[in-house]
Amino acid sequence: MPNGGFGCAYCQFYSPGKCHLRGAKISIDHWTVCANVTYLPNGPTRVTDYLGYKPLDTTGVEIKGSISSITSDLAMYTEVPWLENQEILSTESEFPCLLCNRKRVPTKYIEWNGAEVYFCSYEHYLTWRDERILAGEAADTLTNSKLLSYAVHFNSLKIIKENTTPEERQRALRREFWRKTFRRVRKIAVIVLLVIIARALNDFF
Repeated sequence: MPNGGFGCAYCQFYSPGKCHLRGAKISIDHWTVCANVTYLPNGPTRVTDYLGYKPLDTTGVEIKGSISSITSDLAMYTEVPWLENQEILSTESEFPCLLCNRKRVPTKYIEWNGAEVYFCSYEHYLTWRDERILAGEAADTLTNSKLLSYAVHFNSLKIIKENTTPEERQRALRREFWRKTFRRVRKIAVIVLLVIIARALNDFF
C-alpha cells in the first residue's frame, strides 16, 4: 500500500490469494482493502512473513462494508468498491461501455453472472453497481454513484489512524504519485527518443 501497509497483505484474515473472512479471491493484496483489516498485535506487518501463521477464526466476526480496490488511474488515489466479492478490473483492450457505448482505454470491467461487463469510467461502473444493489441482484453497500478519495476516506478509519500519522500517510501518497509520474514521463521520453532515432536512420539510409 502507498502508506506502508494496511491492505489485505497485512490482515490476519488473509492468506495468499484469499480473504478467509469474506471468502473472496484477492489478486493484488497491497491494493485491496476493507474496514475489517486486522493487524497482528505488534502492528502492520505482512502476515505471511510469520512462520506457522494461520488466519484468525472468523466465527462471529461482523463483515463491515465493501471490499475496495485502490487505484491511481485518476491522478489521485481513489477507492473503487467491488460488487460483493467480484473485483473491478481494467484492460488495455477497447470494449464499448454498457451504459453509453463509448470506448475508452483502459476499459474498466467486472465479471458478473458469468460474463464480463465493460465500462468507460469508474463513474459508469458505480452507476451500474448501485442499480444491481437497488434491484436486489446483489447485497452490498450503495455508493450513490460517487467515488471516494482514498486519502479522505481510508485515512479516517480508526485502525489506520492508530498505526500511522497523517504526515506519514501524506508523504507516502506524494512519494507514490511522483514515482508514477516519473515512470510515465520516462516512458514517453523513451518513445520520443525511439521515434527520433527511427527518423534519423530513415533519413540516413
